[in-house]
Amino acid sequence: MKLNFVLKRKTIYWIIGVGLIVISLLNFLSWFFLKSMKKEITHELKQQIIHLARMSTELINGNDLEKIMPGMENATLVRIYQQLLYDIKINNDLENIVILDLTGRLLVDNRIDYHIGDTLFTLPLNKNKFRSASLGETPDPIMIKSGNQYFLSAYIPINNDLDETIAVLVVDAPLNFFTTLRKFELGTLYIGISGLSILIFFSFIIVTATRQLFKVEARMKEQEKLVQLGQMAASVAHEIRNPLSIMKGTAEVLQKKYHSTQDEIFSFIPEEIDRLNRLVENFLQFARQRELDIRPHDIKQLIEDIARPIQNEKLSIQFNGYLPKVKVDADAFRQILLNLLNNAFDAINHDGKVIISVSLKNKKSGEVVIEVSDNGKGISKENLAKIFDPFFSTKAKGSGLGLAICKQLVELQRGSIKVNSTLGKGTKVSITLPTENKTLLKRK
Repeated sequence: MKLNFVLKRKTIYWIIGVGLIVISLLNFLSWFFLKSMKKEITHELKQQIIHLARMSTELINGNDLEKIMPGMENATLVRIYQQLLYDIKINNDLENIVILDLTGRLLVDNRIDYHIGDTLFTLPLNKNKFRSASLGETPDPIMIKSGNQYFLSAYIPINNDLDETIAVLVVDAPLNFFTTLRKFELGTLYIGISGLSILIFFSFIIVTATRQLFKVEARMKEQEKLVQLGQMAASVAHEIRNPLSIMKGTAEVLQKKYHSTQDEIFSFIPEEIDRLNRLVENFLQFARQRELDIRPHDIKQLIEDIARPIQNEKLSIQFNGYLPKVKVDADAFRQILLNLLNNAFDAINHDGKVIISVSLKNKKSGEVVIEVSDNGKGISKENLAKIFDPFFSTKAKGSGLGLAICKQLVELQRGSIKVNSTLGKGTKVSITLPTENKTLLKRK
């Protein structure tokens, strides 16, 4: 059955894991596709703008540009080239197109209100690309961003009849699609991240719910097994107790008959029979899970009544702050506390200490925490994982049912129990139990 639980749990986790991987892979492929598409389109646009700029330079005579000087803004030659640039801009939906001299100053601009020799441009001048073009090279167009808009800038050399570079044509083309593509890329990324986050969130909920369901199912199977165990225990207990009673009675008769004989066997036999009877009783209690009478009790008074007969100077009790009434079965709580105290006293040496500490966990939770701690020999990590297992004991004559019954009784009272221990330093057992009224706690 445990193997079946493991397989079902692994199947659910595997499905969730595959789902997360598939969603992540799809998001990555979408992002990669957009990146690849953007790269291909950008490459094509670079080729187109270079082709457009080269065709434009074919319409410009480099020898004419050598004649342009500052102050010639209204000259016929300048007006002709200014109109040419304007027509190229309008016909090709460009952002800007200008002719610069080799120092980077304006020779011809498509705008009317400019001055030859100005250094003011619509977009920033890329010095590296301009330098390459001024040396007669055709550099790769560069993408720039101005505000929220992207542009592609090309730098093409203009030569004279001697094939000497005398100017540079700068063409700036808007990439309207690129802004849309960038928004779509970011939208896809955000949607992917949001979808993955939602999937992770619901996966966490599913995993948590699945774990709880498995715990409930395991508890139900355990209860079913305990019911069967209880039925078997009830039928066997009677058959065991009768021979034990006869044996104990026979031992007592022999002890009276041979009272003059000082043989420890006469005391050893009844002691072992009593131990077997206690083992049978514990076994029956664990298997049957008795009905509890849970009602509000003054936890301080309850603990003091339980500890009073012990009269052990190694025991101290601490009540911390306001303590509301706790909903417990008084007899069951007595059994739990006495069992924990017996274990604590067995663990300490002659100068050891056992402390019972009681405090309110917090006002919102409405729970009281009872801690039984000692500075004894402690429990190893290996044994700590098994202390609540039935029939596990480190004591030579222990039944291994004490802590298992404690855990069972605590959970039947809607509480929880946990153990912290360090080998050689001591052990602390913490029991959390519900209080009478949570609303009363909030007013306090």
